[in-house]
Amino acid sequence: MDHKQAPAPQIQFDMIALSRWQIRLLRMMIPLVLLSILILPPSIMPTLLPTGWLGLAPLTLGILLSMFLWSGCGFLLWVLFRGCAMASAAQQQELQRLFADYPELHAYRERVAALGRGFTVGEHETLMAWPAMKAAIADDLDSAI
Repeated sequence: MDHKQAPAPQIQFDMIALSRWQIRLLRMMIPLVLLSILILPPSIMPTLLPTGWLGLAPLTLGILLSMFLWSGCGFLLWVLFRGCAMASAAQQQELQRLFADYPELHAYRERVAALGRGFTVGEHETLMAWPAMKAAIADDLDSAI
């Protein structure tokens, strides 16, 4: 019986790349959505449930719903808003050093360059975690053999 060793799996790193106008649109829309999460539930709850529910006044229900939505959706939108900020010059330099050490990241760097913008804070954080992710993937592959 002839056994051939399978080629080592290739690790690819791909993220979604947004253009400048898409990032600007996100940065303008997220504060409006966050504000609407705070304002809309208390204002529409008296119309939806004029008598209240479970002994709570409609305004109280609206405030509770607003707090619930803010704790989930609002927090995620705030993180996205922060992640869409452009990375600082020091962060850009860190990324350039990372690209020199890890050639598999060059394709993503070229995609961002083709969009005509720098890296965002979210991309910086994700890319800086690449060495640890690559080491974890390699450990998993080694332990699977």
